[in-house]
Amino acid sequence: MTTDLNGGLFGADPETVDAAPVDETPAVGDNAGLHYADVFEFVGDFLAVVYARKIGGNSGFRWCARWHHHPEAVARLTALWEAFETLRTEPGTAMSTWWNDHADPTMATLTAGDGPFRECTPQQHETLPPLPSISPTQDGATDASSRPTAP
Repeated sequence: MTTDLNGGLFGADPETVDAAPVDETPAVGDNAGLHYADVFEFVGDFLAVVYARKIGGNSGFRWCARWHHHPEAVARLTALWEAFETLRTEPGTAMSTWWNDHADPTMATLTAGDGPFRECTPQQHETLPPLPSISPTQDGATDASSRPTAP
């Protein structure tokens, strides 16, 4: 699915686009003491500003203005926001830890050439299909003993 993004970075109302936005915004506590009310505010008001990059071309950096339509991006950016809210009030090197251990790896994964934004451009959004997955019952493994267990 392709969606024109000429409305700007956050120009489109997520309620009016073709693909339904993923709503995985968990509450962090009761939102008391949060700097950003939710992941959408965190990305729009902070991350998109401090992580400014040239998109596409020779840079290899991929971003989608409709990141909220990519389930992986929502999950990863929500975790990034929660880590930010937890570490921002810690003394010393906590924010350096946030950048090195949380922000940089998250953004590297999301914006990589094989990441969830790989088919998106600054002007268009592409929805990727989910990975194929066959449940054990669809695969003929109905006996619980034939299912692998987690370590």
